[in-house]
Amino acid sequence: MDEPPSPLLKSRIPRKTVIVDYSLPDGEFGIYDLHCPLRKGIICYRRNGTIFEHNIHSSARKHEPRIIVPKHPPQRPFSISFVPIRGNRILVFAKYIGREQPGRIRNYYLHLSIHGIRSDHRIGSALWSFHGSIDGYLDNNLDLKVIKSTENELGITFWARFDNHWKLFDISTAEADASKNFPLIESGRIDFDLRLKYFLVTLSPETRILLNVDANNQPNETVDIHYLDPGGTNFSFVTRMSIPSLKAKNGSGRTV
Repeated sequence: MDEPPSPLLKSRIPRKTVIVDYSLPDGEFGIYDLHCPLRKGIICYRRNGTIFEHNIHSSARKHEPRIIVPKHPPQRPFSISFVPIRGNRILVFAKYIGREQPGRIRNYYLHLSIHGIRSDHRIGSALWSFHGSIDGYLDNNLDLKVIKSTENELGITFWARFDNHWKLFDISTAEADASKNFPLIESGRIDFDLRLKYFLVTLSPETRILLNVDANNQPNETVDIHYLDPGGTNFSFVTRMSIPSLKAKNGSGRTV
C-alpha cells in the first residue's frame, strides 16, 4: 500500500494549474510576458495586442481577465513590466512597435500609465497615462530601464544607454493632456569611463556602482568595478576581479 505524501511534498503540489499554449502565433492568441506584480494568483500578460490582468483563483469567469491597457492598432506591444511606486501605486511600462512599411524605419512607441492599487491587490483604473511615439525624443532608442531614485515623488527614474553615456529621465505628470506631451524629461547624464570596452554593462539600482563584464576571457571572466564620482557625472575605475568561468573543459574536451 502506497504511503500518503508527506506535508513537504504536499506543499509542492500546485494548487492551480494554468495551461499556456506557446505554439500559438504572436499577435493572435499567444500569451506572453507573464508577470505577478502584486499578489500570488493574480497574473498580468499581453495577448493579441492587449495587456490583461487575471485572477486565476476567481470563480467569476465572466469578469476575468480584466483589460489593463487596450489595443493600440496597428501597434503591438513587445515588452511589458509593472513597477510599484510611491503612494500605493503601480506603473505600467510597455514598449510597442509600429507596422513595418517598405523603405521606412519602423517606429517605436512608449506606454506609461500610473494606477492605484486596490484593497484586493488588483490594479485599479489609470490615474494618469501616456501612449505615443518616441520619435524626436529618444533618437528611436527604446532601451529604457527603470532604476530607483530618491530625487522625485515616484521613487523611480529611467535610464537609456547611448554610445558613450547614459541619459536619465524622470516622468513629468504635470501636463493636463498627456497624450500630446512626451512625459520623459531628461534629468541627468552619466558619462562612461574610457575603460568600458566590454559589451555587458550592468548598473546598480541606485546608479552608484557599475559592473563591466568580459565573459570571453577564458578560462576566467573579468569583472571591472566602477564607482560614480562625487559629482555624479562620471564613473571611475576602482578594481578588477577575475572569476573562474563555469565553462571549464574536462579531459575529454567537452564543455561541462
